[in-house]
Amino acid sequence: MISSYLGDVLVHLSFPLLLFGSDMLAPIELLGPLANYAFLRYFGGDKENETNQEERYKRADPQKEQELMEWREEKNSFWPQMREFRNKWTWVVIGCGALGVVIEEGVRTFH
Repeated sequence: MISSYLGDVLVHLSFPLLLFGSDMLAPIELLGPLANYAFLRYFGGDKENETNQEERYKRADPQKEQELMEWREEKNSFWPQMREFRNKWTWVVIGCGALGVVIEEGVRTFH
């Protein structure tokens, strides 16, 4: 939900970055990721999921609705706080990404 915004931005920025690496970047290529992010944020995807979740909690579980509101006050919707680095799953994800890079470089070297 909310914590996926940074991931969305990084994914959307990866496409022009890849194009830049291949000398194909023109300003027009930035419109695709920006338009997709705006659509997901304001019209579908995240915005729709958040609204649905709020309505569902309001109807069925006021306690969970209160927890969601408190969580939103505590968490930044885009940038993780430093204490997130104490979460073991943060390191699992970072480790998996690093392992993927090592495997890809190994395959490229021996291929």
